[in-house]
Amino acid sequence: MITNLYVKNQPIKPGMAPSGRVIYHDDLIAANEFFFHSNDDSFTFELSTMDFNSPENVRYEYRIKGINKSWNATLPGVNLITYNNLSPGEHELEIRACKLGVYSPSLLVTLHIFPPWYLSTTAYFVYFILAAGLLFLIMKYLHERRLERLQALRLQLFTDVSHEIRSPLTLVMSPINKLMKNAADPQTRSTLQNMNRNAQRILDLVNQLLDIRKLESGHLNLKFARVNAVDYIKQVISVFGDQALDNQIQLLVHSDSSDIPLWVDVNSFEKIMHNIVSNAFKFTPNGGQIEISLAVQQLEKERKILELVVSDTGTGIAKSDIRHVFKRYYQSAAGTNYQRQGSGIGLHLTKVLVELHGGTIHAENKRDNNGSRFVISLPMGTKHLQKEDIEICGPIGALRSEEAFKSISADVLSRKTDNPKKDYKILIIDDDRDILKFLHHELSSAYQVLIAEHGGDGFQLALAEQPDLVISDVAMPCMDGYTLLKKIKDNSTTNHIPVILLTAKTNQEDRLAGIGLGADAYLTKPFMVDELHLVVRNLIKNRMKVKGKFSGAQQQEGKIKTISFKSSDEQLMERILKTVNQYLDNSDFNVQFLADEVGLSRVQLHRKVKSLTGISTGEFIRNIRLQQAEKLLLEKKMNISQVAYALGFTNQTHFTTLFKKMYGLSPTDYIERHRYKEN
Repeated sequence: MITNLYVKNQPIKPGMAPSGRVIYHDDLIAANEFFFHSNDDSFTFELSTMDFNSPENVRYEYRIKGINKSWNATLPGVNLITYNNLSPGEHELEIRACKLGVYSPSLLVTLHIFPPWYLSTTAYFVYFILAAGLLFLIMKYLHERRLERLQALRLQLFTDVSHEIRSPLTLVMSPINKLMKNAADPQTRSTLQNMNRNAQRILDLVNQLLDIRKLESGHLNLKFARVNAVDYIKQVISVFGDQALDNQIQLLVHSDSSDIPLWVDVNSFEKIMHNIVSNAFKFTPNGGQIEISLAVQQLEKERKILELVVSDTGTGIAKSDIRHVFKRYYQSAAGTNYQRQGSGIGLHLTKVLVELHGGTIHAENKRDNNGSRFVISLPMGTKHLQKEDIEICGPIGALRSEEAFKSISADVLSRKTDNPKKDYKILIIDDDRDILKFLHHELSSAYQVLIAEHGGDGFQLALAEQPDLVISDVAMPCMDGYTLLKKIKDNSTTNHIPVILLTAKTNQEDRLAGIGLGADAYLTKPFMVDELHLVVRNLIKNRMKVKGKFSGAQQQEGKIKTISFKSSDEQLMERILKTVNQYLDNSDFNVQFLADEVGLSRVQLHRKVKSLTGISTGEFIRNIRLQQAEKLLLEKKMNISQVAYALGFTNQTHFTTLFKKMYGLSPTDYIERHRYKEN
C-alpha cells in the first residue's frame, strides 16, 4: 500500500493542491486515483507491506502499463519510487512487493497528468482559431496584393496606351489646326472644327486615364488658387457653345451673385465641370435645357459652402443606377440608347477630384422626373486647405478667353521674321518615322534638318555635324532621350547645343527629370507646331546671342588698346595652362604634379579648377590632351600610337577609350569620317 506521497520533496495530505489542483481527496491508503498538475512533474510514492519483519529483505517492483514493458525494481530495503516528467494523459501504475522470492498481489493506481495550459484542449482550439484566422488574413492579403498588381498592370497598360496615343494625335491635331487656319470655305472649316473637337475628346480621355493613374499612385498634387466661380464656370462651359447650338440645347448659368470667390485647383475644377456638363449633354435630347446654378449657403458659425447644381431635361437616372454612377468604368444601360456612349471614368474622376477639394457630390432625379441633377457642395475659404497647397499668386477671376488667347498667339506669330536662312542645322531624333517625316516637313523650309531613329545614331550625328539644336523623343530603343541628353551635356564638344525633349510623358516627375539633366525645353505630345517653331527660333536666337557676345570680343582683340587688370583667378588659370602646355608630353604629369608646380595643395587646386571650369582637375588635363590629340590626328603627320605617346599616354588602348568617350568615335573612325567629309 501507499503510505506517503511527496511532490517536489514536499509531503502531500488529502485535499492539498500545491499547484491549484487537488491531487487526491480520500485517505492515502484507500486512494486509487491521483491528479497531478503540469507543475507537479516530480513526485514520489512511499510504500509499505505492513509487515515489519525483516523489511530489509523486501524490494518493490513497479511499472506503468503501456510505457514499461518490464518491471522496474527498487533495491532491497528501499521503499520509494519516483517519477519525473511523465507525459500528459492517463497512466495506470502497477506496484507489487517481493520478499524472498514471494510476490504480493499487485496494486493498481491511476495517475492523471494534466498538460500545461498551452498544451490543453482549449489552447489547441485557440491555436486552431488563430491559425485559421492567420491563414485567412494571409490569403486575403495575397488576394488584395494580386488585385493591386492586376490593377497596377491595368493602369500601367492604360498609361502606356495613353502615351502611345499622343504621338498619332500629334499627327492628327497639328495638321488639322494648320488646315483650319488656311480654310476659306465655311463648310470645310466646319468639318475641320468637328474633326478637331473629336480629336480633342480623345485627348481629354487620354488625360483622364493619366489622371486616374496619378490618383492611384498618389502623385496628383493639387494647388489651390482664388477664382471668381461665376466667371470661371462660364468660361469653362463656353467650349460647349457650338454643341449646344447644333443640338438646339439651352445652356444657362444662374447665380445669386456675380462675384463668388472660391479656392480651387484650376485644372482639376475645369475637369469637374467639363465632365458633369458633358454627361448632361449625352442624355439631354435636342431642344432640351441644361442649367447650372450657384448658391452660397451659410452653415454654422462662419462656415460657408458653395452649392453648385447641374440639372438637365433628359431622361433622368434609373433608380438602380443612381448608386453606381460614380463607380469607375460603370456605364448605365440607358446610355446605350444614345450615340455618345461614355467611357465610365469621367464621373468617377469627378467624384475623386471633388473630394480632394474637400467637397461632396451626389446625383438625383428631379422631383417632376423630368431629368437629373448633380449637386456639388464645396467649402469656401482656405481653412480646409494645407498652407503648402495654396498659391497666393494664382489666377483671380475668369480664365483668359479663347479669343484673347488666339489674339495673343496671332500677335506673337505676326512678329516672327520671314523664314530664316538655312544656316542653322537641327537634329531630330525619334523612333516614330511618321513623326520624323512630319517634323522634317515642318522645319525643313527654314532649317537644315538631320534625322535619326534612335539615340545612338543621334549622338553620333550630334558629334559629327555639330547641329545648332537637337529635338529628341524620350522613349526610344537602344538609347532613350534621357541617356542621350546626359551624353550630350556631359561631352565637352556638344554640351553647348540646346536640346528640346519632345515626349508623350506628361508626369511632373518626367518633366523634372528632363530639366534636371539639362533640357532647354520640354514639350508634350500632342503639341502645337507654332509653339515648336517659336521655341526652336528662340533657343537658336539666344544661343547665337551668347556666341556673338564672345566672338565679338575676340574680333576686336588687337584693334583697340585697352587697359586691363587681371584677377587672381585669371592669373591662376594662366599659370595652370602654362604648366599644362609645358608638361603635356610628360607621362608622369598628373594632378599632384600640377599642384606642386602652381604652388597649391591638391585639394585647393581641385576646388579652384572645379569652380572656374566646372570639371575636375584630372578631367581638365585629360580634355586638353585629347583636344591636342584631335588636332595632331587630323594633321596626319603621326599615327595613332605616336600621337598617344607624344601626349603622355602610356597605353594606346586607354587613349582610344578616352578619345571615343569624348568624340563618340575611335581615333581610326574619326580620321575616316573627316577624310570622307573632305572628299
